[in-house]
Amino acid sequence: CKTNHLRTIQVQQAVATATANFAVVDSGADTCLLGEEFHILHQDTMRTVEVLGFNNEQGKETGKHLGSGICAMDLPSNETILLQVNEGVVMQTGKTLLSVNQVRHFGHTVDDCPRQYGGTQAITTTHGHILPLSYRSALCRITLRKPTKKELDSYIPEELTNPMPWNPTLEYDSDPSFDHNLANV
Repeated sequence: CKTNHLRTIQVQQAVATATANFAVVDSGADTCLLGEEFHILHQDTMRTVEVLGFNNEQGKETGKHLGSGICAMDLPSNETILLQVNEGVVMQTGKTLLSVNQVRHFGHTVDDCPRQYGGTQAITTTHGHILPLSYRSALCRITLRKPTKKELDSYIPEELTNPMPWNPTLEYDSDPSFDHNLANV
């Protein structure tokens, strides 16, 4: 008698457990989510979005607003910097997701390939800050926290994403020959 041993993968639970005090750097997210690590600067109450998880019905949240927020990051050099995310979905509770391509769109270099696979595992900002990523449970993540009032009053944040309206549906390969048709493989 042969027994099949199935390993249950709980994506939402893995993200929640692996990301306490962290944001997931997510190449599968088309827009950043601003979670509890963010001080919310503003929300656009005229623009709402629907957030869908890996399963369109499970984890679905409707009526969320787009907005901007600031978080703090303590660098290995003991320097604290503030990071501003614009055009993110304001969650206010729960975890933060940084959309790799939304950050790249604003000119930053995101290497979310883990070091063990040849990557640098870091975000290099246009101002030259190197933001190290950690890799756990097959997720790249970044240590972020809510800034203090003193930090908000003392530091100028570096913008990670563009303040202009973000429409991920307009992002595509500029050369259609790069489209891969798996039926022809």
